[in-house]
Amino acid sequence: MKQEHIQLQAKIEKTREELNLLAIKYKFNFQHKEMLQTSHDLEQLILQFLQIRMNLSLD
Repeated sequence: MKQEHIQLQAKIEKTREELNLLAIKYKFNFQHKEMLQTSHDLEQLILQFLQIRMNLSLD
C-alpha cells in the first residue's frame, strides 16, 4: 500500500512537471498555483490541456 502511494505521488509530480512545461510552451499563466492542490483540480486542468491540444492539432 505504501509503495502504491509513493508511485502515485511520483506520477502526480511528473504530471505537474509536464503541465508546467506545457504551460510555458503555450504561455499559459497559472494565476492561482493552489489550483493544483487537489486531484480533482488536477484532473480538470489535464482535461483543459487535452482540449487545447486537440484544438491545436486541428489547425
